[in-house]
Amino acid sequence: MSFILLVVLFAVLIIVAIAALVLVGGLKTRGQVQRALNMTLFLIRVPRESGPPAGGGAQKSEKELISIGEQMLSGFSNMHSKGWNRFLYGEPYLALEIAVHYIGEETHFYVAVPKSSEDVIEKQIFSYYPTADVSRRRTTIFLIRRA
Repeated sequence: MSFILLVVLFAVLIIVAIAALVLVGGLKTRGQVQRALNMTLFLIRVPRESGPPAGGGAQKSEKELISIGEQMLSGFSNMHSKGWNRFLYGEPYLALEIAVHYIGEETHFYVAVPKSSEDVIEKQIFSYYPTADVSRRRTTIFLIRRA
């Protein structure tokens, strides 16, 4: 009789564990969609440096320009979630895009960041590129639900 009771208890524990995994998986999926919709898009325009600088200093080499961009990207990696959000949804993410709207025209840089980090990211961009033009873009998101 005790063997049957143990088998039933084990089966109940397995059913509860499976239900908990399904529940946490559903929360993760819902949270990922919510997180993806809760982003701010920035358009960043960095003016080209042409000719000698006005201050009389030397023009920056390519290695210096690349190192500035590398430092900015490593600064972006310092965004972290706290508490249950980290457990359920993981670390926050951002999206970077380089686009040329018209052939031969200027290059546009786009950054999509979580709304909770938009001020920090904007300040980081200005700290590395003080002459940059950073503007928030309005985005329209269409959700299509399948029946």
